[in-house]
Amino acid sequence: MLRLDLRAVLLLFCVVTCVSGMRREYFLKIEEVSWNYAPTGMNIIQNRSIQDDQ
Repeated sequence: MLRLDLRAVLLLFCVVTCVSGMRREYFLKIEEVSWNYAPTGMNIIQNRSIQDDQ
C-alpha cells in the first residue's frame, strides 16, 4: 500500500513539474466593411428576388 502511494505521489509530482503555462496575447482589429449580402439580387434559399423579400 505504501509503495502504491509513493508511486502516485511521484507520478503527480512529475506531471505537475512537466506542465508549464504559456501566455499568449492576441490582437484583434475591427473594421466596419460594407458587405453585399445578396450579390445575385436573389434570395437563393426561397428563390425570390430581394425586392420581394422586403
